[in-house]
Amino acid sequence: MLDQAREATMGQVEELEARRAKLEARLAEVKRRQKAVEQAAVARTASADRKVDARRKIVLGGVLLALLRSNPAALDYMRRALPPLAAERDRPLLTTVLDGLGAPVSGQNGDRAVV
Repeated sequence: MLDQAREATMGQVEELEARRAKLEARLAEVKRRQKAVEQAAVARTASADRKVDARRKIVLGGVLLALLRSNPAALDYMRRALPPLAAERDRPLLTTVLDGLGAPVSGQNGDRAVV
């Protein structure tokens, strides 16, 4: 009788150990999925932030270009002030853009550009 009780107890222990192993495996999988979801959320947020930042730069650049086209004194000042502040690799592009602003633009009304 004692041997039967011992065997039954051992069977329960083995069953519980197997159940525990399955639960630990499920927990590890849930943690892995949770980490993947968190990483995806961080990536989406970073991507959205980059898009907003790029849009801000585009809008600001458009406003600055409109200002420089309509204000020759500001354009002359920027031609002198900006190149030394720009990175060496960006200076030719900056010079090209600023020089292009001084050229006559079709659609101008008096001294103001229509943008």
